Amino acid sequence: MVGQNKPAAEVEVTAALVHELLLDQFPGLSSLTLQEEGSGWDNAVFRLGSDLAVRLPRRAIAAPGALIEQTWLPMIANLVPFGVPTPVHIGEPSHLYPWSWTVVEWFDGQVLGSVPVAAGGKLPMDLGAFMSALHRTAPEGLAPSSIRGCPLAWRDERFRWAVDQLGSSVDQGAVVAAWHSALSIPDWPRRPVVVHGDVHPLNIVVDHERNLVAVIDFGDLNAGDPATDLAIAWTTFSATDRVIFKASCSSDGLPIDDDTWARARGWALNFAILYLSNSADLPALHEIGERALAEVLSDSPI
Repeated sequence: MVGQNKPAAEVEVTAALVHELLLDQFPGLSSLTLQEEGSGWDNAVFRLGSDLAVRLPRRAIAAPGALIEQTWLPMIANLVPFGVPTPVHIGEPSHLYPWSWTVVEWFDGQVLGSVPVAAGGKLPMDLGAFMSALHRTAPEGLAPSSIRGCPLAWRDERFRWAVDQLGSSVDQGAVVAAWHSALSIPDWPRRPVVVHGDVHPLNIVVDHERNLVAVIDFGDLNAGDPATDLAIAWTTFSATDRVIFKASCSSDGLPIDDDTWARARGWALNFAILYLSNSADLPALHEIGERALAEVLSDSPI
């Protein structure tokens, strides 16, 4: 498989370590069963008992994201009509572990990345309702980001590097042409809105009927351009469901305009290349990247 592995952990987060942390700071939880659920690029997650989970950064670059979630998720929970991992307990840095960590609610279901994609169902409308509720004018204090919710041109150097790394495994001519088209679209002209920053199928929890249960992993939460989040239209949906999703979305109460939708297609292309170039050991993410790239290149820009 072309591409790199996910970034290496700077701290090995094991069940034994998590149990020690619970004993040290939340001894009342330490007798609950603990099961490793996996780790992404930035965080490791352990299920705690039947109703809770423990989420811990695995490298220093992810530590600020934990603080962002702890600060802003209580507010987000009051905005959106679906679940988000609001902190139940906040762990402090200690001699055992260098960063803040969080005990959150556990959501029953499965991540969308593990569910076959099929047309129809409520998911496009549910995600549209989630986006509409989230994408409100950002509150004072929520910071912008240089990697998500930002002008797409800020990703140009990293994008071109990743395309070069992928070589002939992608249609470079088509990819670069689509990227140039996206870069020609004007930047977001209005006030920054609340942006999740990392809405992809492995951060969406659904039930057995593919109804939306929760959106997780808010470590990239920022104030910026909603087009970053709307990229889910290509990383998840077919052309038919994209139409339904777009019609269900709004930003600060206004329908999604053509420029924002075209930038969202550019962000989907950015994410597709990012996933393909960094998922050699993550087959599920690689599959999402392949699907997203195919959807973007088969969908004409507005």
